[in-house]
Order: sequence, then C-alpha cells, then structure tokens
Amino acid sequence: MSNRIAKYVILLSLICISSLYGEEEKQFLEWKSVPEAGGYMVEIKDQTGRITREKTKSTRFEVNIPPGVYEHRIGVLNKFGRVSVFTDWIAFEVILSRAPMIEQNSNVKILREKLSQYLVIKGDNFTEAMNVTLLLPSGETVKPEFEFINPREIKIKTENLSLKSGSYTLSLENPRNKKTARKGFLIIAETEQQLAEISRQSDLENQVSSDTTIQWEPALKSAILPGWGQSNQEKKFRSWIFPILMAGAIAYSAQQYSEYNTSLGALDQSRMINRSFLFLDNPVFLPFAIYNYTQVQSNYGESISEYNQFQVSLGIVALLYLLNVSDAAFINSSFVKTNVSELDRKVIPYFKTGTAEPRTGMSSQNIFFPTSIEIGMKFFF
Repeated sequence: MSNRIAKYVILLSLICISSLYGEEEKQFLEWKSVPEAGGYMVEIKDQTGRITREKTKSTRFEVNIPPGVYEHRIGVLNKFGRVSVFTDWIAFEVILSRAPMIEQNSNVKILREKLSQYLVIKGDNFTEAMNVTLLLPSGETVKPEFEFINPREIKIKTENLSLKSGSYTLSLENPRNKKTARKGFLIIAETEQQLAEISRQSDLENQVSSDTTIQWEPALKSAILPGWGQSNQEKKFRSWIFPILMAGAIAYSAQQYSEYNTSLGALDQSRMINRSFLFLDNPVFLPFAIYNYTQVQSNYGESISEYNQFQVSLGIVALLYLLNVSDAAFINSSFVKTNVSELDRKVIPYFKTGTAEPRTGMSSQNIFFPTSIEIGMKFFF
C-alpha cells in the first residue's frame, strides 16, 4: 500500500498548483485527490522559515496570509492520521489585488517631438500582472509594454508605438477585474496651438463627465444634515446657505401650522356657540344665531386659507431639501472641476428669491420668508 501511496504522491507533486487564485476576496490552494488517503497535511513556509501546518480532508485549502512569497507542500495522511509522504516544496506568491490608483495632477501634455522613450506613471497598487491600455476617443486602443518599478511607479514604453495626435485615456487593470481609468491622461500634438486646443476640448469633456457623476457620499451627508455634504466639497457658500434656508422654511412651516390650528380652534368655538343658540329654541336669540352663523362661515374660509398656506410651506421645505441633496449629488465644487477659464463658461445657474408686497399697501409682520423662488440656468451664446 505504501508503494501505491508513493505513486499517487508523485502524481500529486506534479499537479499541485504553485500559485493562489482568488474567489470573492478569498485565496485557495487546490490539488487533485489521492485515492485511499485519510486526509492531507498542508504546510506553508514564509520567507523567515516559519512553518504553519494544518490538516484537512478537502483538496481545497483556504489561505489567509499577508501578501508575500511563500513555499508550500502537501502531505498525504494514512488511516492513522500520520503523514506518509510529502510533495516537494513549491513556491507561490500572494498578491493583493486592488484597483490601481493614479496620482492626481499627473496628466501629461506634450509635443510629439519632446516625447521620450518612457512615460513615468506614479500612483499606488501597481502590480506586474497589471494590464495597461491607452484609448483614443475614436475607440482605437494601444497596449504598450511597461516596466514595473515598484507598487507606486511604472514606466510605459512609448518607443515604436506610433501614437497619433489626440487625447488618450489611460486604463489600468489588476487581476480580478480591478480597474481604474483617467481621461485625458496623455495628450500629444504636433504644435503648441494644437496642443492647447486638444487640452481645452479634453478639459470640457472631463467637466461634463464629472458633473454627471452621482456623488453618493456627499448626497447622503446632506440628506442627514443640510449643508454637510457641501462642506466636504469645499462649497463654502452653499454649506451654510442651505441650513439657513431649511431652518427658515421649517420655522415658516411651523408658524403656518400654528396659525392653522388657531383657525381650527376659532371655527370649533363658533360652531359650538351656534349649536348652543339652536338648542335654546328662543326667538329672542335668533339675531345672535344668524350673526354667529356668518362668523362660522368666515372662520371656515380662514381655516381653508391657513391649511393651503401650510401645504405651500411644506412644499417649500421639500423643495429646498431636494435642492440641497441634488446639489451635493450632482454639482461638483470648483476644486473638483478641471481648469476652465471664465470666458469658457457658457451656462451659469442662478437662485433668486423675493417677497411680494400686499396689494393693500400695508406690510405684513407675519411674512418673514420669501414668497417667490426662481431657479434656473443662464445660457450665453
């Protein structure tokens, strides 16, 4: 039987994988089963020579170890639970696959004649197994070779690539579909004028792209506390104007609710007095009953008016709340956008409020919140 086990172990040593593969952030060693084996002993040795051992009956072993270079071997257990024979030590490397990160403000704008043989890219989470691609807006792709320096730096070989003039998107992809891309990372042109024009067009495209991206974290913060998300986006004016507007709208809504309750109380009191006159059934009180009935009609109309104003106040609160969340979610701050001169700005948003004076010519002391709000965009052609 020992000869049979030795035969199977030789087979095992040939097919045992020498690297890890990932599955939903997990790492495994896997090998073919050996007939009549009572289990397996997995040994993993790190670079310091320290060995960890663990028994398993499966032919798949989950490995939870930090990134680095290791060696492993698999032992076959007999029916007594002892190791009959081990495979040879096989080296493997654990690589933590994360989305690559490209350093901010590292875009390259250069004339073709000044383009060197290498293009240095700095960032983080770079790996030797990373795929590098340059993409033109036309859809044409270039897959250059690169030299891995360290996890924070690589060099792209631009020699003999025949790069056309234009704006290139740099796409980096680590194993297990960990991707990142930077639009307009490389801009190549023949002349200074062409370089300036391509750069301007690329900046405008990046601005539109960034403006249409939903920023979930600032939106959630502003949904919890108006102005909170804007403060993290360096929108200094809107970070305090939204809380003030929301506080004013809520105070106005609370006042309207109080006045609505007051009008309801007056209406109920008028109805109660009117019922009392009717229960007396005395002709002497008939003029008082008629007068009180007119008061009931007046109080009813006032209650309806106060109710409508309360509904309007709730609408103002809801509108300001949605504007607050939308501003944090869709409108980027000035420091996020690309550098575009004031002359290039064709669309400008505006927000305007106003208070309407009563037609009687007398100002109302109860109106402290704007009665009109204008929201729109100004287009310049």
